[in-house]
Amino acid sequence: MQTTIKLFLMDGDPAGRIKCSFSSGWNGCGYKIPASDIYKCDDIEILKTAGVYFLFGFDEDDNEVVYIGQGNIRQNGQGVLYRIKEPHNQIPDWKTCVIFVSTGDSVIGPTELNYLENKFTKLSKEAGRFVVKNGNTPNHAKLSEEDQADMDLFVKNASIILSTLGYKALVPVVSKKEKKSIEDNIYTYKFSGLSAYGILTNEGFVLLKGSELNPESKFAERWKEKLPQQRMKFADKIKNNITTSDILFRSPSGAACFCSGQSVSGPKCWFDTKGISLENKTK
Repeated sequence: MQTTIKLFLMDGDPAGRIKCSFSSGWNGCGYKIPASDIYKCDDIEILKTAGVYFLFGFDEDDNEVVYIGQGNIRQNGQGVLYRIKEPHNQIPDWKTCVIFVSTGDSVIGPTELNYLENKFTKLSKEAGRFVVKNGNTPNHAKLSEEDQADMDLFVKNASIILSTLGYKALVPVVSKKEKKSIEDNIYTYKFSGLSAYGILTNEGFVLLKGSELNPESKFAERWKEKLPQQRMKFADKIKNNITTSDILFRSPSGAACFCSGQSVSGPKCWFDTKGISLENKTK
């Protein structure tokens, strides 16, 4: 299904504030705002209404992190923007926020806000692309069938806007379509009596859950400093040298080196179910 998204450069600068909306079919919109520009937004009336927001930044280990929150209308007439300006101990040095609000006649209420925050947080954790800094997450709110359908559309369109802006926080590294055909597209890398599994996607090469990893004691000399740091970055996705979640790499070689702790050529060592190497298959 084709979709048209309007991107309005509010400051005439792609690195500045951007308003995002659909050409039709959705009474909602998003605002991407750098932290340094947040105080330029005080005159945007719609940001004084209720909404949900994503704060993006980096932690001390340079991992990409996200915090997902909500802001309701307060007695002082302020809304989601006011909440964002308040301190966030979970991500105090955030770099960019993306805010989603309703542009229709109906205002998003507390129940809808809880539903959205719960859904966004759950999807972000499942996607595993960012370290999610949320501590407590609202319980899954109960909505009528009609309201839930509206909020699910809100989630879907917000995900499209986030991805368009370069933040695929809600998108799994392996899509549903790719998972359906995973058995036909899977590649295997066998090394040191171990096996790793992966697939090619539009974004790179995904090392699949259940892949085995060489222990640090068997790393080649040049990898003994670099690779443990990379493994630490995905510590929450590895247990007993086995991946517990899918991990996205830029290339098949990056995934192969991560698994084996050796300098290897990915195209030469990943083989499909018919025994054809990735190198020969892509020729």
